[in-house]
Amino acid sequence: MLTINTSAISSESFDNEIVAIHFLKGTYFSLRGASMAMWSWLQQGADETTLAKLLATRYQLDPKQSMEAVSKAIDLLRAAELVIESDQALPDFGAYDLSAGPDDYQEAVIESFEDLQELIAIDPVHEVDPMQGWPHRPPTMTLD
Repeated sequence: MLTINTSAISSESFDNEIVAIHFLKGTYFSLRGASMAMWSWLQQGADETTLAKLLATRYQLDPKQSMEAVSKAIDLLRAAELVIESDQALPDFGAYDLSAGPDDYQEAVIESFEDLQELIAIDPVHEVDPMQGWPHRPPTMTLD
C-alpha cells in the first residue's frame, strides 16, 4: 500500500488543482486532472491496483489505460517522495470517494517547481502549539 508522505509534505486542494509542498526539498507540486482523484484515494489508503480500478470505475476507462495512467503518476509521486510505502490494511473498495477529481476524465498532470526552494528552506513551516503559538517564548526566569 502507498500513503502520502505526511512527515515531509503538506497539500491543499483548490478548484482545479492540488498543491503539495515538500518542505525538506523546498519543491512544490501542482497536481491536476486525474491525479487529483488519485491523490484523494491515496489519502484514503489505496494501492496501485486499487487506484487503477477506481480510476477505471470513476471515468469508465479501459483497465489497461487506467493502469498505465496510475503507473505513470505513481512513478512521478515516488520519485518526488510525495508517497511512501505503508503496511496499513487497505480499506474496502466501497469506502473510497468515487466523486473525487474532475467530473470528466483529464490526463493526470504532476508538475514540479523548484523556484522557491531557497525561500522555503530559509523559513520552514513550524509546528504550532495551540496553547503557546509560535515562536515559543522561553520560560520565565527568576533570580533566587
